[in-house]
Amino acid sequence: MKPGPGRRWLVGAVGLFLFLFVLWVLAVFQLSPASAGTGVLQLRLRSNLAADYTAAPMVRMLRTLRLTVMEDVMRDMGMTDDEASAEMRAMAAMLESPVPTATARSLMGEAPFTPTPTQTPLPTDTPVPTATSTRRPPPATPTETEEPTKKPKPPTADPGPEDTKPPQICCTDVDRPEGPLPVCVIEFLEVEVFDQAYSEGVSSSGVYGRADVDGESDFVNLSGSGDFVAGYGSDWNGIFHGTLTITHGKVGDEVVVFAKAKDEAGNGYYYGEEFIYRLEVDCGS
Repeated sequence: MKPGPGRRWLVGAVGLFLFLFVLWVLAVFQLSPASAGTGVLQLRLRSNLAADYTAAPMVRMLRTLRLTVMEDVMRDMGMTDDEASAEMRAMAAMLESPVPTATARSLMGEAPFTPTPTQTPLPTDTPVPTATSTRRPPPATPTETEEPTKKPKPPTADPGPEDTKPPQICCTDVDRPEGPLPVCVIEFLEVEVFDQAYSEGVSSSGVYGRADVDGESDFVNLSGSGDFVAGYGSDWNGIFHGTLTITHGKVGDEVVVFAKAKDEAGNGYYYGEEFIYRLEVDCGS
């Protein structure tokens, strides 16, 4: 009678358990302290080869070195024969010089000091000196000398008041009323001039009659006189008169007539009342 599927599974499980149990027993026996020195599975970790600290043999010995080879190289680099020969002589002299040896730290022959490399600081930018102006030395101090006694200044006279105001023309009378002008003559009957104190007065050379026609002007120096009210420098009054001839203009042009005055101190001109006319004739050439 063949075993069923359930029995085959059970037989397989039991067999696997027995196999694992045997492996466990062997592992315990191998790892126990009693069997540490004579285990079957123990392997040697130390090499069976002896250490050899001698220098490795050279495959080929370098017996001689011809320095003339360097001279040929220098010629190939472009040097002349004289330059290459001079370089070779310098190189030979350098090779023949004794090699410096390090001195022991003491007479017992202790090893010399081993040089320790140090970091070299990088160069920094050096500021370029700028041109500066050199201060001049102070002038030599003059020897103090006794100053002469200053004489007192004499008192200056009071300049007194000044005439700074222009004269005024309070009234102007002419022989013709404003309007049409059938002639080329204007008569200044009376021009009253007043100059306020402080006044230096007004002369006839500073009083004029004037007529403006079409951008042109005609003048006449009025005659007359005046006087101070209360002595020189006080208020001044004067009356002037004269005849003005118009030498410019044609029919229809506008004519502006007025008087003006300037005092003896040069203040002015001051312009008086204006009279406006319209020419009915041609004046001048």
